[in-house]
Amino acid sequence: MKREILFRAWDTVNEKMYPVEDINFRENLVSVNEGDNSITGLMEDFVLMQSTGLKDSKGMLIYEGDIVDRGVITFSRGKFTGTYYGSNGDLQEDWEDDLYQERNITVIGNIYENESLLHIE
Repeated sequence: MKREILFRAWDTVNEKMYPVEDINFRENLVSVNEGDNSITGLMEDFVLMQSTGLKDSKGMLIYEGDIVDRGVITFSRGKFTGTYYGSNGDLQEDWEDDLYQERNITVIGNIYENESLLHIE
């Protein structure tokens, strides 16, 4: 079974999240979808986040950088994991088992649009 690799991008200039349509590594360009329009810009103006290919308890795709009810989704050492931080910013726990049982977690935001959620214990 082939898995579709999806990305979204945080536009650091306009501070908006967009689905990615195309990534051109040779020309260092990213094309994103803004409703009926496509926007193409320099890769340095975007932060790319890959989908895990999994869905949360509400059927929402889980991406790197998502804040879930148990922490933040990260990509490290070739795999997606969850990382929980305490209110002081210290690493409390890494977990990956529940990430593969996506029904147990719920996306509540992301690190760019909802950073304040990271400070909830």
